[in-house]
Amino acid sequence: MSEAACSAEVRNKDGTLKPQVRKLIERGGAYVLFLGRDCVGQSKDPRIAAIKTAIESASEFAGGAKAAACDVYIYDATDIAGWVNTFPAAVAAVFEYLGKHGAGAHTWAELSGYPSFELPFAEVDKGRVGIIESLRVAATGERNVTRIIGASGLG
Repeated sequence: MSEAACSAEVRNKDGTLKPQVRKLIERGGAYVLFLGRDCVGQSKDPRIAAIKTAIESASEFAGGAKAAACDVYIYDATDIAGWVNTFPAAVAAVFEYLGKHGAGAHTWAELSGYPSFELPFAEVDKGRVGIIESLRVAATGERNVTRIIGASGLG
């Protein structure tokens, strides 16, 4: 997105400041622009400056009261991907709110319908008690390595 396009983000076609942007400024908020592609830090600074300048000039257009520019942030595809990887549960929740499936995570309600999950959870499984204890000993010892092979979720 060019600097001119970033500047146009906060203005109406007639050059006035968009009402929601003015409301945001009046309430002390920050303007955040999300980009679906990468944008290096050097490229963000001029775009942020263009948005701030557009806010100040558009606020005075057509006799409006001059508004001081608010904080402006640009999150590019890399920033968004980093956040998503940090908070995968939030992404799954958004998918659920939107009624979309396939966020990569499933609820127990979804998983419980599969035959491999028919067995109820057993808090104390006598066959695994010895294995779990040996893993605890290995995990607390110095310089120990343990490789666990098997189906996930069983222990």
